[in-house]
Amino acid sequence: MPRDFEIMTVAQKKYQEVETKLTAVLAKLHDYQYIINNLKKENIQLKQELARHEQVEKEWREKHKVLTATQNLLKKEDRTEIKKEISEIVREIDNCIGYLKGK
Repeated sequence: MPRDFEIMTVAQKKYQEVETKLTAVLAKLHDYQYIINNLKKENIQLKQELARHEQVEKEWREKHKVLTATQNLLKKEDRTEIKKEISEIVREIDNCIGYLKGK
């Protein structure tokens, strides 16, 4: 009987070791799931921020396009009239940007 008791004690110790290791693995799994969820949230935020930056870049490119066109127009004779038109276009673009930012 003592031999059976020793075997049972060894088996119980092994069971406890496995149970302890399993508990530790489950805790790590929970930690990793928490980290993954946080990274997913951060990824969504970064994608949104990137989209905003891309929109701003697009707006600046449009402004640059207008300014380049106006530089070509300024070479013509009636510069004061062209400057007024440019000012109107820039105001219109600024109003559009203000409208977009307000959304």
